[in-house]
Amino acid sequence: MNSEELETITQSIFDKLGEENSALIVDDVASIITKNNETISTIKNLQADKEKLKSRNDMLIDSNAKLMQQIPRGPSIDEVKEETKEAENTKIDVYSLFDEMGRLKTKL
Repeated sequence: MNSEELETITQSIFDKLGEENSALIVDDVASIITKNNETISTIKNLQADKEKLKSRNDMLIDSNAKLMQQIPRGPSIDEVKEETKEAENTKIDVYSLFDEMGRLKTKL
């Protein structure tokens, strides 16, 4: 309810009660109007804060997405499995480490 609607309803109550009876409830109606205006102000502030947070969140999401695109892609699981299979299949023969003279080879 905005302040204009509340003012219209209040005026309608005063018209129906008359001046004598409306004087009894003027203070209560004034406090209702004040609290309503405070509530409206609070709602507007919260909506502004919500919009600020939403725009900041969207900006952070975009920044994070750009950063994620810059991360280099590592090998896939299939590539890693193939490499480990190849490593397992190569057997090292102790005799292949030495040359004909019994010295260690520099290159295998």
